[in-house]
This record gives sequence, C-alpha cells and structure tokens, in this order.
Amino acid sequence: MLSKYPFSSLLLIRIPQRVLLVLKTISRSALTTPLIALASLAICNPSSGQSLREIDESIATQDGSRLAATGFYIGGMGSFTVVEDSELVSTNGGTPASPAELEFEDGFGSFGFIGWDFGALRTELEVGARSTELDRVTLGGAPIAGANGDIFELSLMFNLIADIPITDGVELYVGGGVGGAYLWSDVFAPGLALGDSEDYVFAYQAMGGVQFEVAPRLYLNAGYRIHSFDDPNFSGNQYDAPLIHSLDVGIRYVF
Repeated sequence: MLSKYPFSSLLLIRIPQRVLLVLKTISRSALTTPLIALASLAICNPSSGQSLREIDESIATQDGSRLAATGFYIGGMGSFTVVEDSELVSTNGGTPASPAELEFEDGFGSFGFIGWDFGALRTELEVGARSTELDRVTLGGAPIAGANGDIFELSLMFNLIADIPITDGVELYVGGGVGGAYLWSDVFAPGLALGDSEDYVFAYQAMGGVQFEVAPRLYLNAGYRIHSFDDPNFSGNQYDAPLIHSLDVGIRYVF
C-alpha cells in the first residue's frame, strides 16, 4: 500500500523526526534557563556572603549618583565653641544697681545622637555637653579681681535636618532643633551672688554644613551651629542667655 504512495510514506517518516527535533530544543531550553539564572545569582552573590542590600547599593542610578542611604543611624560629634558675653538682667526680680557682664573663654563640646534617615529628611535625638570657663566679670565696666569659675551645659535636643545632594557622595545639610538644657554655674565673683547654682531652661539651635560619604553608609560631616536657651537664673540673678557658636566635626553611620 505504501509503495503506491511513496511521497506520503516519506512524509509520515519525516514529520515525527521534526517533532522530535522541536521537543529536544524545548527540553534543552528548559534545562539551560534555570542554570543561567543560578549562574547569575552566583555572580551577584558570591561565596563571600554579599547581602542583597549591598548588591542593591552597588547599582548606580541612571544619573550616575549613588543610592541614598536610609534607615536608623547613630553618630557622634566634637565641637569648638565660642560663647558670647552675658549681662546681668535682674537681681532678685529688681534692676541691678550696676551693670554686670560675664565674659567667657572659648570652650569645647561633644554630642551623641540617634535618628532615622528618610533620604531627604532626617529626624534625630541628640544629647550634648558643653563647658566653658569664665574669662572675667565686669561690674560697672570695671573688671572684678579674683573672679573665676566655669559653666556647664547638658542638653537634650530633637532635630529636624534636610540633606541636599550636591554630587556623588557629597551633600549639604541644614536644620534646627528644640529641647531642654540643664545649666550648672560654678562662678565666684566678689560682690556678685553667683557661686554654685543650677537651672533648667528651654533650648533651641540651628545648624548647617557638608557631609561626605567616605565609605558605604558612613558619613563624615563638618559644619557650623548656633545654640542658645532661655535666660537662666542663678542664685536669684537672671542673666541674658548668650549665643553659643560652634564648629562641629563628626561621623554618622546608617544601618
């Protein structure tokens, strides 16, 4: 029967061979696709233990800048402070008989903070300590001999800070904060009732500067800060609060 239709018999033989060839091709693709995927994962996640977050951070955005580090962070800072003069406002609620003024030497401060980085904005809780020694006290414009001592401040501030990208790994920052301050005065000046005294006052500040990403998620920052508080009262003597200027240098790490 087949001999009468040689062309048909040839088709019956060749069709299964072509189907078999297609099936072999599909099966090879099904096997090689997972292998390619596994090889890609092996390249992206080598045996060194690189995390997915580290892989993601190594990918640059379309404009070539690094992805902004976000999340919980901690940091510390040191500062060189310049304290403006402070004048005696009132004595036991009354006007002082003679104007008195306190002048301070330059001092130092240190700060520690924790916060959350949202990318463009940061919120943080900051604990700071500042100390400055008394330079001299004047009464009626004349310096008081033997005046000495220092003033210490411990502050707790809530800060809101905005980060402004400049170039890859470099950002400007600007912000401000409010909180409270504990002030302790250990000042001796003949003719003025100062001595060992303390006060709790409302505090506020503003700051700005530049920060550099020196390593993945690690930032080095340098900036300027102005800080002050409500007029303190020491031993019944109320003084106007001085402005405190500081140059800050610190580090911050984002987890």
